[in-house]
Amino acid sequence: MTGASTPSKRKEEPEQPLGAPPPWIVSFACLMILMLAFFIVLVSYGTMEKGRIVQFVGSFRGSLNILPGGVKTEPGEEVVKPSRDITLEFTETKGFLSKVGEAKRKSGYKWRLGISVTTKGVLINLSDYLLFGLEQGKADINPEMKPFLNELAELIRDTSYLVRIEGHTDNATIHTREFPSNWELSTARAVNVLKYLMNEGGISASRLSAVGYGKYRPLFSNDTPEHRARNRRIMIYLGKNELETHRYKNKMLNKEGVMKSL
Repeated sequence: MTGASTPSKRKEEPEQPLGAPPPWIVSFACLMILMLAFFIVLVSYGTMEKGRIVQFVGSFRGSLNILPGGVKTEPGEEVVKPSRDITLEFTETKGFLSKVGEAKRKSGYKWRLGISVTTKGVLINLSDYLLFGLEQGKADINPEMKPFLNELAELIRDTSYLVRIEGHTDNATIHTREFPSNWELSTARAVNVLKYLMNEGGISASRLSAVGYGKYRPLFSNDTPEHRARNRRIMIYLGKNELETHRYKNKMLNKEGVMKSL
């Protein structure tokens, strides 16, 4: 006779350490992370702002060396599609700025002569004492600045820029026989720079204009001698000649300007 059957032995499952998560929880967590990433991508595509697209385009162009270094792109209403004309315009502006910067370094006035660029063109800021000497109330051009103006005029002649020269003063009232008020002084200074660029620099008179603003468009409050000195200035605007080119007609890169100070 056979003895009583013994129960079959089951394989003993290894005991998990106390507090350890079950094995399936790892796969479940990976699945949840993938789903979360998927929905985040969907939401980001649905809520992407136009400003981010404009910034991406600016960064991409900068990486291709189309825009000058240090240029910042801001959100605008419309992005103009890349074209040969736009690329040539940026390239021309970059080359012009490079040459003006070299002339600035050669003149030795590195920190007293400002150069910046906007979509409207190039802006050059010259302190009054550079152009007219340290004696206040004078409008005669300082001979030491003539080499820089000669080189600047030579560079401008190779472009199609229109040149607008603005004269500005501080709020110190001037009343002399030659200049009864700040209006006359600021206007005379602007006109003298215009005449020099025309007569000595060979720039066509049809491209030049001058205006005097007196004390009414300060950059800083006239509360310190330094601020007053910085308000006494000549601003030279080099803008695109809309009479000769219509490449940017009805086009906007930005509400106020795609490029800021270098």
